[in-house]
Amino acid sequence: MAFHTSEKEASHKLTCFATGFHPKNIDIQWSVPGTDLSCSSDSAALVALSDGKYQKSCNMALSEEEWRKPKMYICTVNHSSTNTLIKKVLYSSGTVSTPINTTVLSMQPPSFEDLFLNKSAALTCMAPLADTTMNWTVSWLTDGQPANMQAVTTEVLNKTSAAWISSQLVVNLTEWKATIRFACTISIGLGEVKQLYERRNGENSWQGWAGHLVYEV
Repeated sequence: MAFHTSEKEASHKLTCFATGFHPKNIDIQWSVPGTDLSCSSDSAALVALSDGKYQKSCNMALSEEEWRKPKMYICTVNHSSTNTLIKKVLYSSGTVSTPINTTVLSMQPPSFEDLFLNKSAALTCMAPLADTTMNWTVSWLTDGQPANMQAVTTEVLNKTSAAWISSQLVVNLTEWKATIRFACTISIGLGEVKQLYERRNGENSWQGWAGHLVYEV
């Protein structure tokens, strides 16, 4: 899992955390696009749990000024038991200033806990919604075929600065290992945005179709 907490004296901490894994060798890393970042000194070293499994975290300290800059922070966990790289994305508070009619589609891959502990994979697709009265639809494809919509949950999240469409596709571990490409499409009004998540040889990659949604005034 990955999360942000506000610390004292206008500082911020990002935590990338994995628990319940075995064997103990694991790689946890924070990065921004194109640059790997170092874990801070208060990160938790490898801890042995009572059930013979392990947990570990990688923390990163940011000043108020750094947190206000528009950046995407990526938590990456690599463990042999999942045969894949697990990535979670956190957006700094500076990304809130992005114009609401410029739509950025964000797709979150399954967490380490989902794959290793729950034996399932949940992919989440999100896009800002400028006007909650507009018609919108969400569709998912798995290897080019329509996904089982009974495995999809979609809702509108009303956050402080904007509303977001959030859609989640959940598949079991067998389906996850058998599928190479997951594609999410969100259509709002007259336009649409798409995001492709691809698994290849145990590694993951994202491919996005750049585009803005067209809103009628």
